[in-house]
Amino acid sequence: MHKRRGGYGEAINAGARQARGEFFAVLNADIRFLSPDTVPRLAHTSCTARWGSWRLALELSDGRLQDSAGARRLR
Repeated sequence: MHKRRGGYGEAINAGARQARGEFFAVLNADIRFLSPDTVPRLAHTSCTARWGSWRLALELSDGRLQDSAGARRLR
């Protein structure tokens, strides 16, 4: 339990230290998945990939990718 209020990164680190389970993800509160199979697909990818982190493409309401997303999408 923290007595002082830290920043966003400190809160994520505290949560990661207390997390239990196979996966740990940090998502902003405004994230919406477009498909109900997104989380199972991400879990599968994390189990079969040779790397440990990824960033998702952020799709705007008009279908365009957000500039920060890069050019690749999870298919």
